[in-house]
Amino acid sequence: MAMTRTGKILIAIASLIALALLFIGLISLAEGGGYASQDNAILLAAISAISLLFLLLGLYSGYLFVRAVFRLLGKLAGFAGDTVPLRLISLGLTALIFPQVVREVIIAPVRFFMNFSAYFITVLNTSLSTPGGGYGGMDLHDLLRISLYTFRDAWIYLRNLLAEILIDLQIPSLMLALALWLILGQILSFVFDGSAGRGEERGGLPGFVRKLAPATRKNILLTAAFLVSGYLIMTSMIAVPWFQQTGKPNHEDWERELETIITTRDTIAQTGEEIPGAAPLDPLSDAFLDEKAALDTLPQWGLLLARVKSDRNELLQQRKLLADGWESLRESVEKRKSSLLSLAKISIKDTTISLGPRERASYYLEVSQWLSASAENLDAALKDYQNLLKQYDYKLENWVKDITAALASDAEKLSARRNSANPDSLEMVFESAYVYKPSLYTEDLFTGQSSFRNRATDPLPAPPLPGSQWGIFGLISRWLLRANSYALILITGMLGFGLFGSLISSIVREHSQRRPEEPLVKDLDAAVVRGLSAAVVVFLSVKGGLAVFTNQEVEPNSYVVFFTCLVGAVFSERIWEWAREWLKGKYGADGKAGGEAGDAAEAGESPDQAEEPGEEGGSSESAETGRNDKEPTSPEK
Repeated sequence: MAMTRTGKILIAIASLIALALLFIGLISLAEGGGYASQDNAILLAAISAISLLFLLLGLYSGYLFVRAVFRLLGKLAGFAGDTVPLRLISLGLTALIFPQVVREVIIAPVRFFMNFSAYFITVLNTSLSTPGGGYGGMDLHDLLRISLYTFRDAWIYLRNLLAEILIDLQIPSLMLALALWLILGQILSFVFDGSAGRGEERGGLPGFVRKLAPATRKNILLTAAFLVSGYLIMTSMIAVPWFQQTGKPNHEDWERELETIITTRDTIAQTGEEIPGAAPLDPLSDAFLDEKAALDTLPQWGLLLARVKSDRNELLQQRKLLADGWESLRESVEKRKSSLLSLAKISIKDTTISLGPRERASYYLEVSQWLSASAENLDAALKDYQNLLKQYDYKLENWVKDITAALASDAEKLSARRNSANPDSLEMVFESAYVYKPSLYTEDLFTGQSSFRNRATDPLPAPPLPGSQWGIFGLISRWLLRANSYALILITGMLGFGLFGSLISSIVREHSQRRPEEPLVKDLDAAVVRGLSAAVVVFLSVKGGLAVFTNQEVEPNSYVVFFTCLVGAVFSERIWEWAREWLKGKYGADGKAGGEAGDAAEAGESPDQAEEPGEEGGSSESAETGRNDKEPTSPEK
């Protein structure tokens, strides 16, 4: 609480010092002739002080918000693990599943600070680099108007920046990532520290497992193996139809349509509208003013015409500056459109390879709408600037009309003076002396440029995730769909079917001989190995066999492969026994040709003696039985 009060006191002191310095500086500037009077300077100081106060309040409110967010995260971190290492481990595991979300959460504050600082520096550079040494040529009304426009532009930029950050954060994914982080933290605390739930009484997960009976532990592992096999089966079965529906996208047609969007949206180029025609200051030419100067040699008249000519030259320079800004804005808009078009083409070409037809079409529609809206915003910025130019020219035209009419009236007064008997006794009051030129710095230049900045386009839509339109099924198999590999789908499915078939056959085979206190499968490791080996054998045989017969890469039917793998896993034990007996009968126990006959010859027996048991070896029936035992047993038997 003391730190909070200290922070408030420091902020209050800094605010008072800043306000005092600003107030003194403005009054000093007014005394130096920068403004019309000290009253205007005091009023401007009050307005600036209020603006600065609101700015400080906004910064302090932002500080309170950030502090509240960090306090909330600190409280949540307590649920994500009892120790800092466990919290970091759970956060790292969460980052493996939600890498983009974790990255955005870490980078978002840094990006916000850097972007807003860059914008603030840009505004300062624009203000300090204005011709004429700043804003000294303005009256209070124009300066206040520009200040309000600047605050408005800053607020709009801040709003757009926050909206962009919120979009990048992906709030639904952020909530899922936060929930996963908390769950992983609880699990890790329960496993390593034994402090989650009733873990302290059990000594953690290791202590809980040690208290279980051996049969229960094996049954739990068997259940986990079943769940893994079922998940692999479901994932592969979902991925097969999704992969088979994918087709080759026609990027050329899409790119032509995107180029058409940019072309049709360029309304300024289509209508041929440029800067409004000739400059409205042309009537006040040097010849016109020289003609007026020749009317009389009165010094006041000469000074008045010199001031009019100076005002005209300043306005010509100002309009040239606005015209250059128009050309610069046109060039910036064209470059921005080209970059947006290139970005859209690259995104569609690179990110739609692993998407299905519906997802690809949906993403193309989103990109098209985004590009159309972006081009429309940029053209709107051009329109805004063009309208401001027209308004400025309208002001110049009115000024030219007023000054021309005033000069004509003054010329009549000069004529009356010349015709007067005592011209020196007349007090000349020239109307043109009270016709003031438009302000050098109106909102045109600032609003025109800020309109382009504030109409910054939204970020490019992220491509849909594979299977995003398949609901829960797409979410389950998304990791496999992202790989976009048919071979990986086959391997995943065969691992699932192989493991499932091996476990089922083991349970059925041992069920009749199992006692109540024994596990469902005594040798779980062997069952898992049989299932995985069956998947490997079937995959290699299918891929290799097709390559031998077709001499080219052929994709096998996934459902046939899955069925073969399931059958092979169910009967894997009989298949391995049959293969062992067949190899033993063909090559013998030592692997040499001749089989069992060769083994008998090495033992000093004739082949006939090896095949027949002899006279004392029993009846012919027993001999037949002996031969039957030596023959390899087929899987059907």
